Amino acid sequence: MMNFFLNFRILLALPPLLLSGQFACNLFAQTIVPTSEPTAYFNAVFFDSGGSENFVYAPWGNAQETNSTIFKIRVGSYRMSKKFSYYGNSPLKLYISKQDLADLDAPPKLISVVEHAFKTSNSGTVEEVLLLKKTKDGTIQSFGLPFGKFKIPQGNFLFQSFAKEMTYFKVGENKFSLPGGKSKLVQPGSNVKDLSINGYLKRKGKFKDALIQNISNSKTKRGILALNVSGNMIKPLSLIEKIIKEESVLGYGSNRTTNPLQRSDDQNATKATRF
Repeated sequence: MMNFFLNFRILLALPPLLLSGQFACNLFAQTIVPTSEPTAYFNAVFFDSGGSENFVYAPWGNAQETNSTIFKIRVGSYRMSKKFSYYGNSPLKLYISKQDLADLDAPPKLISVVEHAFKTSNSGTVEEVLLLKKTKDGTIQSFGLPFGKFKIPQGNFLFQSFAKEMTYFKVGENKFSLPGGKSKLVQPGSNVKDLSINGYLKRKGKFKDALIQNISNSKTKRGILALNVSGNMIKPLSLIEKIIKEESVLGYGSNRTTNPLQRSDDQNATKATRF
């Protein structure tokens, strides 16, 4: 676990997240009743001004099969994408779609650009936030932050330090110190609408203001505040989500394959696209 913290100290010296879009390219006219629960749920975000990228993925991990169900995911910088479900085995693979300009009638090629390994759980569906970073050679690295509801229940915020030094906080009425690599789960309470966060660093034996932030709070929210130190400032990375219904999660209840042919004259039918 400490190796994981060390890997992220340089990645997490970032400002709060900005909203990124995400949409599905496969929609189904019929209502689908899931036959099994997903292996994992993921959110994703780019770090270090990584821009944005349109990925595609197969919820069942079978992207190379004929007529496999494929969805498009738009991942941006500084804020988590919409949650998406995965029914396959580790690793999760994200692809980019490339059209052969010499043969526009041919289906686009899927090029694997991210392979994220994760550990499955006998106790239920795994939940992770994928932290993506583009390297100088153009490859994309991925790291997973655990995001399960047992670890971070609704109405709670996990303060996770990736700093090399002790940090100090006043979060609402809670005061605590946080050693490097350690975490603290904070439950503000449903009566607190705006959660004030003040962070401090010790410099020359005195406490100095290093962070002032407010986040809206409700019992329908939960999240991680990943914390790193840059100079005399504490840099937070806010990974916060609102509770959503399972059927609203991208890919939830999807079939392994989809029929690529839909009646174009049927206004109630939604065209399914095969990449």
